[in-house]
Amino acid sequence: MSKSGAIVLSVVLTAVIAVSGTYVYMQNKADGEKTDLEAQVAALQSSATTTTSATTSATADETTDWETYANEKYGFSFKYPETMIVSDTLDSSGNFSVSEKVTISDSRDSMDLWANPDGFGPFFADYQYEATTTESGVSVTSKEKTTSEDSSDNTTFAITQFTEGSNKYLVHYKISGSDNEPLARFDQILSTFQFTSK
Repeated sequence: MSKSGAIVLSVVLTAVIAVSGTYVYMQNKADGEKTDLEAQVAALQSSATTTTSATTSATADETTDWETYANEKYGFSFKYPETMIVSDTLDSSGNFSVSEKVTISDSRDSMDLWANPDGFGPFFADYQYEATTTESGVSVTSKEKTTSEDSSDNTTFAITQFTEGSNKYLVHYKISGSDNEPLARFDQILSTFQFTSK
């Protein structure tokens, strides 16, 4: 083989070795980055699952130590925060009047519940809840912010109605101190409703 042929062969072999080495290096680097990325995704998914579980547990457990109000005549119960006080004037005669209701309240929130109200209204609430009853209690199907003419009364007012068996329920919830307070506590109270009679 001539000297120039040997040089060409040497250059070609060097190039092949360099390209092969570069390919192997890049492949290993890509595999390593892929493994790192998969590990990061797995860690994020695990973290999200843990956070969701913790949030769900915290929400579910928050009402565990609450007090329970129960009414045997109308066959329902619900839980309420221990900071709230109950006033119960539901008349055992079953005759409706505005004053015959269950009220729970504290320094900021109050909730009034009437059983079998007749001709009571109209209402101009900030939030209108649509709710139905299920085997497990009350299910809120929609929660809509209404357009109230008086938006500066310094309260947030929500209303809902639902029927269970032969009984109709009307519930008002009011938060003093703001026109746009979140209604998280009302949502929680509604979620604890149970019915003992059909």
